[in-house]
Amino acid sequence: MASSAAYFAFSVLVALHLCCCHGQAADAAGSSSSDVTAIYSLGDSITDTGNLIKEAPPGMFETIKHLPYGITFGYPTGRCSDGLLMIDFLAQDLGLPFLNPYLGKNKSFDHGVNFAVAGATAMDPTDQFNGRFFAPFSSNSLNVQLSVTIFTRAIFVSADIRKRLQSSLVLIGEIGGNDYNYALFGKNVSEVEKLIPGVVRTIIDAAKV
Repeated sequence: MASSAAYFAFSVLVALHLCCCHGQAADAAGSSSSDVTAIYSLGDSITDTGNLIKEAPPGMFETIKHLPYGITFGYPTGRCSDGLLMIDFLAQDLGLPFLNPYLGKNKSFDHGVNFAVAGATAMDPTDQFNGRFFAPFSSNSLNVQLSVTIFTRAIFVSADIRKRLQSSLVLIGEIGGNDYNYALFGKNVSEVEKLIPGVVRTIIDAAKV
């Protein structure tokens, strides 16, 4: 489910750059660099803090429901890791709580929310493969994740969205690696390489929404 380390590192650097720039701008205005009050995250397993577990059919992905997954917390959290994810370290650095998955029941979204789902693709599978490829049990492409974000979900009233985003970090990624992972089940490397422009364009277009 995880994507390339190189692309993930790039995503993290971009996120940190945005945070630093935001902090410098705030300092110049006489404010604190801790003015980022919320994070809204989209992505795949490298950023999923529990959405896959919430929507997976019974009996699927049982492994990450048990230790050692989540051992750093003392209990499984739905993360595909035994400890913190980079999104967790980013939240800590900004002095924010860990992001709750948007499918979490009775969870606070006051400081942001995580829409990332393990196994997610950047492109819609039907658009990229015409439905003819190995895929997870459901599609959680960027388009799907965007459809349930703060822009369309009533997490808070629409009049408050602009104000909240002024002090928020919107993180798109890491995502895209699964597009290639799934394609490799039916295509050779040369064919998969041809998918790169479309995947990159999808991520860019999502960032512009």
